[in-house]
Amino acid sequence: YGEAYREACRYANFFLSVRKKKIEQGKLGRNDRLAVGIYMENTPEYVFASLAAGLSNSILFAINTGFRGETLAKVIDQAKVSFLILNAGSAEEVAKVAGEIKVITPKEFLCVGTDDEVKKTGYGSLEKAIKESEAKVPGRYRVPVDNFSPVIVIYTSGTTGMPKGVPCTHIKLV
Repeated sequence: YGEAYREACRYANFFLSVRKKKIEQGKLGRNDRLAVGIYMENTPEYVFASLAAGLSNSILFAINTGFRGETLAKVIDQAKVSFLILNAGSAEEVAKVAGEIKVITPKEFLCVGTDDEVKKTGYGSLEKAIKESEAKVPGRYRVPVDNFSPVIVIYTSGTTGMPKGVPCTHIKLV
């Protein structure tokens, strides 16, 4: 539990660092929450990102790895994520639709895994981005937590049309 918490704190600080940059660039309002996408199977990094969303009051969009092609691109755009976390196993599918995604470019695709795995994808390293983030983000870049706001959005299968995001609030997860 201690290791999971420490890693989640590192991820949360990275999320806050990205939020700070987006605010300074005028791409995110002071009261807006950072939207983070994750497209990979359940791994320790998935857990760290989930916990980090709660710690940083970001919203983690947990994109179903069954989504492919146009559906995948539309879900990423619908979520309006600032970056996408993936791994070597999901990178190939994302690469197929990278040109269709409008809200982010491949520069905002961050891969988890060994250096060799990340290098093969051609995307950035999440670990490297975390290490390069600010040591501590000033408190003014935090958004107060509202227990009834979503922390994770999980997508339905979309069997009757476009997948729908199902928000899970802080209080629901507690």
